[in-house]
Amino acid sequence: MAAKKGKEEAMPGAGAPAAVKAGGSAAEEKRTITISKEALYAIAIVFLLMASLIVILILPKPSVPAAQVVAQTPQGPQQVQVPSVVVGFGDLPPLGNPGAPVSLIEFTDFQCAYCAKFHSGVEQAIIADYVNTSKVKFYHRDLPLGFHDKAYDAAIAAQCANEQGKFWEMRDTLMGGQQEWSILLQQDAGARFESYASGLGMNSTRFDACYGNRTYASGIKDDENAAAALGISATPTFAIVIPKSMAPALESNFSSVRALLPVSLYATVRLAQDGGDYVVIVEGSQPYPVFKAIFDKVNY
Repeated sequence: MAAKKGKEEAMPGAGAPAAVKAGGSAAEEKRTITISKEALYAIAIVFLLMASLIVILILPKPSVPAAQVVAQTPQGPQQVQVPSVVVGFGDLPPLGNPGAPVSLIEFTDFQCAYCAKFHSGVEQAIIADYVNTSKVKFYHRDLPLGFHDKAYDAAIAAQCANEQGKFWEMRDTLMGGQQEWSILLQQDAGARFESYASGLGMNSTRFDACYGNRTYASGIKDDENAAAALGISATPTFAIVIPKSMAPALESNFSSVRALLPVSLYATVRLAQDGGDYVVIVEGSQPYPVFKAIFDKVNY
């Protein structure tokens, strides 16, 4: 019996490996469960990503407005729209043949340096090539800018010269002598305008009365209102009026005019219409080829 008991006491030692084995099975089972959860998380993440991708592909994409597309890709001349405007010619006589089919209207400021530069350069070329050949008649409208202290007085002087049939002569004198009178005090500039009138053969008493009374102030105001109606606020700016019947390809080929300018300046040359006429607005002292490209679209 003692021997048997000894064997029984020895059993726990012999059974130790069995206990360890049982413990190992439990750990493996726990590790198996943990791996299964991680796999489920991974599967769930993949599923969510795939679902999100499917939603992105299926949902309609927001459309981009045409204007935005044009603005984002300014690689070439843009297609223009043709709004309607109303153009007037003012009260001053045109330079050139009154029967010329195309009208060039300049809104100008006598004290504007860019206007004087245009007058001595591009304007003379236009007069030689188009006004003197009875293709274009040239109109002047006043737009004296507020920060030019003698521009309004000069406009009055030119209007008073027109009263005696000397508008264009006075205009040339004022533009050509801009640096001379623009640096004077206002009172001295007025005396200089009176001397110009006398030099051009005008009746000095009549001119002085007209200039002193601001007789044609309302005409200048009308020109300013006309400029505002056309969206014009800078000088020089031009409105070129062309009968549609004489330039049927102008609208479809207008991009060729803008192509002469950098993309950033496309907005300075715009196309409008006034009834049966095209109206090309040219803002700024643009180079001669821009005007030539417009005039040459006309079937004279």
